[in-house]
Amino acid sequence: MTAGEGKMDMRVDRLPAPTWKWLGVNHADVSADLPEAAVPEISVPAGSSITVSRTDAEDLRGMRTGCGPDMDKLVDAAGEKAYEISAPAGEKAAEPVIIRADFAGGRSRAFRAVLRAEEGAEMTAVMVYSSAADAEGQAAVQTIIDAAPGAKVRLVQVDLLGGRFRLINDIGGRLGDSAAAGISEAILGGREIYSGCSMDLAGRSSRFGADIGYMIGGDTALDMNFEAVHRGKRTESRMSADGALSGRCRKTFRGTIDFRRGCSGSKGNETENILMFDDGVENKTVPLILCAEEDVEGNHGATIGRLDDEVLFYMASRGIDEQSAYRAIADSRLRKLCRMILDGGIRLEAERFFDAGTEEGDE
Repeated sequence: MTAGEGKMDMRVDRLPAPTWKWLGVNHADVSADLPEAAVPEISVPAGSSITVSRTDAEDLRGMRTGCGPDMDKLVDAAGEKAYEISAPAGEKAAEPVIIRADFAGGRSRAFRAVLRAEEGAEMTAVMVYSSAADAEGQAAVQTIIDAAPGAKVRLVQVDLLGGRFRLINDIGGRLGDSAAAGISEAILGGREIYSGCSMDLAGRSSRFGADIGYMIGGDTALDMNFEAVHRGKRTESRMSADGALSGRCRKTFRGTIDFRRGCSGSKGNETENILMFDDGVENKTVPLILCAEEDVEGNHGATIGRLDDEVLFYMASRGIDEQSAYRAIADSRLRKLCRMILDGGIRLEAERFFDAGTEEGDE
């Protein structure tokens, strides 16, 4: 089969340590459309030494990612080299790299991006996926982060796809000594979304943080798999997800903190806060800690449910009905995440997209 023709059966978002099969949380199965190559628009900050090139990225082949090895095959099917955005040693760009990918309706497209920061460099990339509001299609994006000792990489991803799109979003990364990576995801569009991230904290005193925000409704399906793999000593991870569910939507979140032997002195924290609007939603939350080292600290937890009666009473006493109260709380959570989008134009674009979706939901 050639690029853009045919199907590929994939198994993505695999739980690192499988649990009971009947729970239906060990993985997600996808019948994906084989993609053509997507051509993102990439702009680098003026005056910086950041470069953009095309590469096979052979040194990063086989790196663990959140969606898993089937994602490598899907993106490879597009037949194009990766886009490598590189920050040389010591570079500290004040403005972000902007990566825009506009996905045409009725098509399946994919691309791979590599964010490479040399020793001591600091780089931020803002990645936006968009399409027409009523478009149907498939977007597949894989992002690899390679942070050398002392480097800092921040990735902000904004999903503004049409309401009938399938998004398969995959992240993998490795961190050197004292390196840091931060991931922020705003999931606002699409009907079928798969999002995975696996970060290898290989270097001593490396750090990883992830903030995920989502608001889904109708019959949307969202499946997520986030992993922090601690291998270096005194490493730190934090994963936080905040979302709102309504209608008959389905959501699965897997959050894994994996302490490998030799990572003594490491700490990991994982939390999820879920606001459920309706009784018809299906929510699955799988917090997991794997531990092969004694001198570590791991914490996980989830808050799931409807608003507290006292909060609703407080809102009602000020003339705010129950539905409006839920909308206000969900709105505040998503806008908090939108504020992490460093580019003002993209932040405004995300807020307008969110507002438009909220208005449609209220009709």
